[in-house]
Amino acid sequence: MKILFLTSRLPYPPYRGDKSRTYNFIKALSQNHEIHLISFCETKEDYSYKKELKKYCKEIHLIYLPEWLSWFKAVFFYFSKAPSQVAYYRSFRMKNLINKIAKNENYDMVYVHLFRMYQYSQYIPASVYRVTDLTDVVSKELFRSIGLDYGWRVRLVKREAHKIRNYERKVLKQSQEVWVISDQEKKDLINNSDCNNVFVVGIGVEKKDSVRAPEKNSILFFGYSHTGHNKAALDFLRNKIMPEIIKKIPDAKLSVFGAGKWTERKKRKNEFPINNFGFVADPGEVFSSNAVMVAPILHSAGTQTKILEAMNYGLPVVTSSFGNEGIQAKNGSQIVICDEPSSYVEQIVMILTDSEIGEKVGREGQKYVRDKFSWHTVIDRVGEIEKLLKHKK
Repeated sequence: MKILFLTSRLPYPPYRGDKSRTYNFIKALSQNHEIHLISFCETKEDYSYKKELKKYCKEIHLIYLPEWLSWFKAVFFYFSKAPSQVAYYRSFRMKNLINKIAKNENYDMVYVHLFRMYQYSQYIPASVYRVTDLTDVVSKELFRSIGLDYGWRVRLVKREAHKIRNYERKVLKQSQEVWVISDQEKKDLINNSDCNNVFVVGIGVEKKDSVRAPEKNSILFFGYSHTGHNKAALDFLRNKIMPEIIKKIPDAKLSVFGAGKWTERKKRKNEFPINNFGFVADPGEVFSSNAVMVAPILHSAGTQTKILEAMNYGLPVVTSSFGNEGIQAKNGSQIVICDEPSSYVEQIVMILTDSEIGEKVGREGQKYVRDKFSWHTVIDRVGEIEKLLKHKK
């Protein structure tokens, strides 16, 4: 089939969950289908990544959307019914490009990534099969985050959450087919309705051979710095967990890896300093050289890619119920789940002081994610769509 991908962020490099999902979908589907990509670019540097994507895409069309202009639109259209994320990615250039290309190309299917790009579906001919990949129920994550905000931010987040929930319902009602990342997201999106157009298309891991050589008492935090739930998780780790761990293991150290920049502010009382190493081209080396990864997610939705990747490399992971929601690993054997600071401290100290426990959790977690999570899921689903379209013809 000839498939058009519409993405709000360039799928490469895949240093965060949404980019990893689209990149690996393109990579997997390109084996049997012709992929055309239309995407926004956040920086001029993104144009240099076309070479990598050309390995898998027949055609690539990029629209540069500077950050300052996007924020201006988000603020200007704040009082409209559309979510700010939709306004953020509103572009006449993108509309005209899609309108022009869609009329000249005979696409069989269009894949629209995230609700923010759904606004461009109307410029695709009705004969093209339309898939909207919501991935996560974003409104759910925002509603969960409200209790962690304060003052005027609570009103802003609550308003945006309501607008996104209404928009998600609109997408659900009007799309031919909607994808989400996990069974839990499907349940939350449908919410007892009789919709039958929602399909779970998860993410996968690539089985890579690696030798673990963890540094003694090394604790890893991994995540993209611009994501709200990552910021909240790191603050929780530094303020509530690390000071207590240091009392029990004085030479324990925390390293932070991930794209973006973790801004260092003035250190507060009892706040543990971080060793910020930023973006790494090979996260496997990071996962293999640390003793435990801690992901104290306080609010989130969907499946946490960073947790899956850490487990894929055999690294024991300590996280929250939210962090495990889209993974559903078994607590105590495949992953360690905590929701209180004292519990985090107890479990992390146990893993650091008893290597056998850490190795067992890492080994069982690795087997679990490699058995359950595969990029072949998207190949199977698109294969079903292809059969459906052939039958209609």
